[in-house]
Amino acid sequence: ELCQNDIQQIDFDNCSMAVINYTLQFLAVEERQALLERIYRAMLPGAVLILSEKIILPEEDSNKLFTAIYHAWKAHNGYSEMEIQRKRDALENVLIPETIATHFERLQRIGFRQCEIWFRCFNFVSMVAFKPSSAK
Repeated sequence: ELCQNDIQQIDFDNCSMAVINYTLQFLAVEERQALLERIYRAMLPGAVLILSEKIILPEEDSNKLFTAIYHAWKAHNGYSEMEIQRKRDALENVLIPETIATHFERLQRIGFRQCEIWFRCFNFVSMVAFKPSSAK
């Protein structure tokens, strides 16, 4: 079933898999755990969560480097400097990334186990986390 809605308004039920791509980063930090807890409660034992997010790295130099590479990639693909700057300005204080450690700590606090990165490209990460088979 496909639906378009605010993710915070969706009722989740009997999920064997949940995929959340680049969504948490647009929610207020204090609302992220509650959403993931709702999803966790709706998941069947042994279910899998795939979570993709832009992350912030602990080292500021690495963040600056990856941002510069990403902007160079955009310019190489035809984006003007003005378009790149407008997009950056539009996302300022709207897209709030967190560290990988913060994501993993939150997932484990909720009850997910075996949290791993399965894909990473610079400061974009996709993680997988499992609800234990014995969990309710």
